[in-house]
Amino acid sequence: MITLSHPTGNANVRQALQALHEDNLLAEFRTTLGFSKTQLDNMPDFLANKLRRRAYNLPPELIQARPLRESLRLMTSGKVFSIDQVYYDLDQVLAESICDDQATHDLRGVYCYEDGAEKTFIEAKKKGLLCFYEQPIGYWRAAQKIYKEEAELQPEWAATLDGLNDSEEKLARKDSELAKADMIFAATSFTRKTLDHFPETLAPIQVIPYGADPSPNPPNHDTESNKLKVLFVGGLSQRKGLSYLFEAVDMVQTAVELTIIGRKGNDSCPLLDSALNKHTWHETLPHHKVIQVMRQNDVLVFPSIFEGFGLVITEAIAQGIPVITTDHTAGPEVIEDGKSGFMVPIRDAKSIAEKLELLHRDRDRLAEMKEAAWKRSKVLFWGSYRATLCKNIRELMHA
Repeated sequence: MITLSHPTGNANVRQALQALHEDNLLAEFRTTLGFSKTQLDNMPDFLANKLRRRAYNLPPELIQARPLRESLRLMTSGKVFSIDQVYYDLDQVLAESICDDQATHDLRGVYCYEDGAEKTFIEAKKKGLLCFYEQPIGYWRAAQKIYKEEAELQPEWAATLDGLNDSEEKLARKDSELAKADMIFAATSFTRKTLDHFPETLAPIQVIPYGADPSPNPPNHDTESNKLKVLFVGGLSQRKGLSYLFEAVDMVQTAVELTIIGRKGNDSCPLLDSALNKHTWHETLPHHKVIQVMRQNDVLVFPSIFEGFGLVITEAIAQGIPVITTDHTAGPEVIEDGKSGFMVPIRDAKSIAEKLELLHRDRDRLAEMKEAAWKRSKVLFWGSYRATLCKNIRELMHA
């Protein structure tokens, strides 16, 4: 049996939980704010709606929650506890309980994520447990190299590159976690490649791309607008290649209209503020609203210079929206270049602009790519991810 730990439970974490539970491998899920969906049924609607983002399709007895720090973090916008403190606290608590868990659940291993594994892995090793580790984004040494280059190339956007501010202690913790892992999971070949920068020999690294939930509805072919409707979804950081997106849109001028969905990390980038004022910007939307906006657009542009996967890519193609992205994302695993989207080099606004002009000019090509994107999503279903994940875990358990 495996205990999985994550403080916030994003989409890929939920799929890993589902995989382990369906394969009778899940001992328990350790998290901060967490509820079974069946528990929400007994709550007033106003409360259930607020908690729905932290609801899981698991039996209540499998969810072990530690809500206080995360609740205070959310209520104070991070002024009382940072997200790092929430991660570290959950890690420490799981580490302290491993002995009891091993006796109660016939525990064979723990499954943890970057920044939330060090203490757990130390105790797991003492008990002879397997340590499964997910690297959700590229390795930090590779990241800092790219971020430093970017800060020199685009100094006015450097304030949005938060990864440059990580402490030595936090970076050492990441290395400690990786060194203790018995198996490492990455979702892209790019993330796998960045781990070549690790100074020691690592455990086996398995690349398992995340999946998609194809829409039952075919793509929306809106022919009423003369403009190409372009969408960006993600954190408003230069890590996402934002300056190159805005530059590309400026190149094609009136041919496109741009919608942006995402939060700013800080208010220290006047160029970002200026760009947001020129376009349609939603700081945040519920997930179902994001999907609605996707279906109203023609193409997603996701020009990240450093990414772990970019779940928005699979979400877009699942709605029949072609994607323009780079090979520093899930693009190579997901996009059929020229068919369900376009691959462009990082830091290349001109290439982005050329693809936008092509789709604006050739609406038949756009319609074909929308259909191809939707069909592609049906191949990349989450069931394949879940099956492959459990297969790898069982193979190591039985080795």
